Parts: sequence; structure tokens; C-alpha cells
Amino acid sequence: MQAVKDWFHAFLRARGMEKANGQMLFRYRTTQAEYRELKAILSARFAALAGTPWRYESNVESALFVLYASEWWRREYAGGAWRWTSIFESLTTGAYRVDPQDRSVIVELGLRAWGHRPSEDGKKYLGAIVAHGGLPLKLLARGDGVISRLLLSATRKAQMLGWGEQQLVGYFESHRQDMVQHIRAVEIYQLLSEMVLCVLSLRAEYKLAGVGNPVAVLEQTEPKWRERFPIAVDDQSVDPLLLGLVREVSRQVKTVTAYPVSVLRTLVKLAEADSYALSMSVSMPSTISVDALASALQIAPSKVPPSFVMETAGDQRVPLGQGRQLLGTQSSTVLLSGRPRRFLGKDACQEVLLALRSVGADVVLPTSVPNGEAMDESAPWIFDSVEGILTLVAVGSGRVRIFV
Repeated sequence: MQAVKDWFHAFLRARGMEKANGQMLFRYRTTQAEYRELKAILSARFAALAGTPWRYESNVESALFVLYASEWWRREYAGGAWRWTSIFESLTTGAYRVDPQDRSVIVELGLRAWGHRPSEDGKKYLGAIVAHGGLPLKLLARGDGVISRLLLSATRKAQMLGWGEQQLVGYFESHRQDMVQHIRAVEIYQLLSEMVLCVLSLRAEYKLAGVGNPVAVLEQTEPKWRERFPIAVDDQSVDPLLLGLVREVSRQVKTVTAYPVSVLRTLVKLAEADSYALSMSVSMPSTISVDALASALQIAPSKVPPSFVMETAGDQRVPLGQGRQLLGTQSSTVLLSGRPRRFLGKDACQEVLLALRSVGADVVLPTSVPNGEAMDESAPWIFDSVEGILTLVAVGSGRVRIFV
């Protein structure tokens, strides 16, 4: 057991620390060599059990197991159901016995040793391991590139609409049908959101907007910029994704605040079926002027209530979010908060109307939304590739680009 304690303290000293500081485990940046050492220590422990049940022995051993499990998730998980058995089978080829209750005790004490506890209801032990591990490399490297595409798209929207964590999590959640089933979880949405927020932070901190070669700027001014992301940086397979995100945020993007709702219809391939479906995304900027909101609703600015609820009023009422006026010295601004909504198939064909409710009643009659017209199913739908996304450009007739 002394070897386990020595390894734990050496691990912290290598990072200039005397004790764990409560940061997410992926931020300790466990090296490949340390990962192999962890595996060897825990494999020897299981071998010594000789088939007897594994139970709590010390907080340090529990801490090492939690660290190994999170690193295994990031480095080895390649799809399929989230199961503890996959982690245990990576440590031993022989028979092993772990009671679920004993395992939960070990995981909770291990997380506490790092300054954490399982999230939300205190029972999501495997979910906590996933969150601490960061984004899984093998899934990011999948040939379909779904995760990379969603990250780039979310980055563009976050820049245009001023999104924060709440909107980003909602965006990824609304696109869960594009992802393989086993990563449709809030822990993954939060990690993806952190990727976007991280690159936006780099953009602001190092003034990358409009820079011709933003990667070179970062390499010169902050060589360790990759380590800010919730992802292993000692694997070169993720570098193209990180470079793509940096180049994306360096582009000059015009902020959209002229209309309170944006509607985008695209053609998407469903992850669980070899087929395509019409998708309609409805989202909001984080702020809009009172004058712009009043103009969209065709009312006087004085009629905009101090606080209100926004809804889409198509075939059914769907909540979008809340609005609250923030009075300023020059002009009044409305803060908008809410998660993006997404509709597939028949639901994506419906007309989108914007409704504002305050004190339980509509402020005005629901108004039409640009690009929110009902889809005519008897007419041809024309899509064009816009930044790699099949985007609806016309119904009935229209022009598309032809490349030769």
C-alpha cells in the first residue's frame, strides 16, 4: 500500500502540488507513461485478490482507481454502452468480483480524495467519471466527423448570437439525434460546450479576431494553449480539430441582434438510421435592443414588457426562453436566455410564429419569423452546401452553385 501512496504523492509533486486542488481530473494532464503505471498498479492489485471481492482499502487507492477510470474513458472508450465492466476488464483478464455497492463507495471516496463528489443527485458515479475524463479521443476520431462538425457549427453560432454555456449545452442536446446513442448525455454536452467556450476565451484573450494565422500567434504567445481544452493533448489525432476551432474563431463574424429568433432548415443524416431528415433549428441571440424587438413584433418600444416569456406558436406552443429589459444610458437592451430548439421530419415543416407572453397573456398576436414559413411538401426542396452543411435555400425553384 505504501507504493500506492508514493505514486499518488509523486503524481501531485510532479505538478507542483502538495494536495489535490479540486480541479477536473483531465486537467492534471496524466501522461501516457503515468497512465501505464496506473494500469500496472491496479492490475497487480486485482491479480493479488485471486478472485476474492475487491473492497475499499484506502482513500489513496480509491483516488488512483478514479483517475485511471477517467483516463481509460478518454483514451480507450470507442463506443457502446457505458459499463463499468469495460474498465475492470481492461485491468485483468482473470475472474474478478466487485459488488456494485462497494464500487460506489470506492468511487465516491476516490472523487472526494481529488476534492470532488458525484454530480447532481450524488448517484451518477459513472457519469462523474465521464465528466472528469474529458472528451473521448476515439469517438472524436470517428470517420463521420459528427462531433467536429457540431463543434464548428456551435462555435459560429456562439460568436454570432453571443451564446453562453446554457445555450451551448442546449444546442448540443438539441442535436443529440446526430450523435451515436451512447454519448447522448448531459456530461458530453457540457464537455462539448467547454470546448467552444475555451476557444472563444482564447479568441478574446489573444485578440485573434481577423488574424491571418491565429495558430502561429498562439504558438508564440501561449505554447501550452492546447492544455486548456477538456481533451488529451498528447494524442496528435485531435490536433486538426483544435486547429480548426482556432481558425474558426479568428474569422470576422457579424453579431446577429436584429431579430429575436433565427430559423435554419437543413438536411441531416440520422445517426441511428441510414436515412436523412429535414431539420429545423430555432435559436435566439443572448441580447437584442428594445427597438429591434419592438420592430419585429410590430409594436411600440414602450409596449415591450420589463420581463416576458418567448414561445414558438406553430402547430403547438413550444417554450423558447425568457427576456428581461436591462436599462442603459444610451438605449435599452433585452437580455434573452433560453435553449435552442430543434425539430425533425414533419415537425420541421411547420410554420414558426413568435409569441411573447407576460403576466399569463400574449403581448401581441403571434408574428411571422424570417425563414419560418410552412414547408410546401408538394414542391421541390432545394439544398446547397453552406460550410459543409446541406442548407435549405429555396422551395419550388432557385439557384445553387455549381463547381466544375
